[in-house]
Amino acid sequence: MGNSDWRPAIVPERVVIITSSLAPRDYGGIASYTRRLVDVLRGWGVSIVVIIVRPQVHSARQQDRITYEMDATTQERCIRLVPIEWQSSRSPYGALYLSESRAAQSIGDVIRAVTPDVVHLTTNLLLGGTVIQAMTDIDCPIVVTLTDSWWICPNGSLLRGDGQMCKGDQDGIVCSRCMFPTAHTTDLLGSLPVPLQHLAMLALRAVPFADQFERVPSFVATVELRRRQLPTLFESIDRAVAPSRFLRQMYLRAGMGRPEQIEYLPHGVDHQVPHSIVDRDVSTRLRFGFTSRLDVDKGVELLLEAFSGLPQGRAELHLWGSWSEVHTASRDRCMLLAVQVPDVYFHGAYRERDAAEVLSQIDVVVLPSLYPENAPLAVSEAFAASIPVIVANAGGMAELVEDECGGLVFERGSVDHLRIVMLRLIQEPNLFKLLVATIPKVPTFVDEVARLVEIYFEVQERYADRPGSLGVDCLVP
Repeated sequence: MGNSDWRPAIVPERVVIITSSLAPRDYGGIASYTRRLVDVLRGWGVSIVVIIVRPQVHSARQQDRITYEMDATTQERCIRLVPIEWQSSRSPYGALYLSESRAAQSIGDVIRAVTPDVVHLTTNLLLGGTVIQAMTDIDCPIVVTLTDSWWICPNGSLLRGDGQMCKGDQDGIVCSRCMFPTAHTTDLLGSLPVPLQHLAMLALRAVPFADQFERVPSFVATVELRRRQLPTLFESIDRAVAPSRFLRQMYLRAGMGRPEQIEYLPHGVDHQVPHSIVDRDVSTRLRFGFTSRLDVDKGVELLLEAFSGLPQGRAELHLWGSWSEVHTASRDRCMLLAVQVPDVYFHGAYRERDAAEVLSQIDVVVLPSLYPENAPLAVSEAFAASIPVIVANAGGMAELVEDECGGLVFERGSVDHLRIVMLRLIQEPNLFKLLVATIPKVPTFVDEVARLVEIYFEVQERYADRPGSLGVDCLVP
């Protein structure tokens, strides 16, 4: 296979794709993956409708649809924006972390109008429960691409506030310490012995209007409800695909899904090798690059600190991506540090079509994420372009990269170890050539989508024999 002109003998007639972001307007792995999936399926003759669901989208005007859709002739029937108005909900955290009934109704209306062969959810974060609720009375199979740990962890990363990893089997009180680290309620509960914490929370829930202050009690109640009900919701998914073995095992260990329900399907990439990669000279100045979302959990601050300790004039650091609108304090610290360190360049976000040009300006891609990422596309894209990578030794990153075989691995969260690894590439001239020579082969995106089409037909066959309707009743507390 692996040929961009190849197409399956038969394809579904209609597919609805539900996501939280879509390139070119949005940036990041999910936006890029969804855009390419839409384009390949459309190129094969599949009729596609994309539903974009995200918290607090206050406007779904025609102008919004135009900015999302590349093909102006199909903008109205191909793109739908659905808001999750969680803050105005009777149960805000139930809407945000479990399911939101109004968004589910809107999604269900679109699916009923389209009558697709299959619905494909390309992200889990904040969408899983809402989408399953939307499918309750609709006879249509669901395929989900697992992109994170949302079904196990409310924030989708299993990264605790203190930088340590969580096992994902914690109760609502423990989760509240990550989500509300500065709340007075959290401090109060943390000062009590564990048995008394739950009694104190029950007492707080009984106090009128107590939740309007910091909303910790309702968050704790939602997390407890999630632990009981999300496994049932997950059973309503016909097939889940995990781009890494790491993520598949994480879900199975957590009791989420069955082995035959979750399939390992690695990400493929478009093979566009930049011209300048093959014989580049890195003996005098090495160009490190970062091509992901600029955010705290992506390790941007850690990367800047590590780079600041390298010999001046021997390396450059180029960062592409958009800043988080939430973690502004981290952004300000990074910008202040960047001003103090020579040879640091911020280039902003880039469009999918410019990926080859961006990679042509990088010698080594660095992914210093603080949490165990699933299967970052940045690694596969770098390998496809014959670019070595440096990654943290966690999750799907460590699965994709074997130390000194196409890349180098450092201790997650360690500024000193990352600096040592980067310094090796500067001081050992033959190491770069060794890493380039040992880069593993990467499957193409056509290979990945071809398998997805097979899965679409497999779940349709199984669903034809299933009695009753899909899904479970509304689970919003």
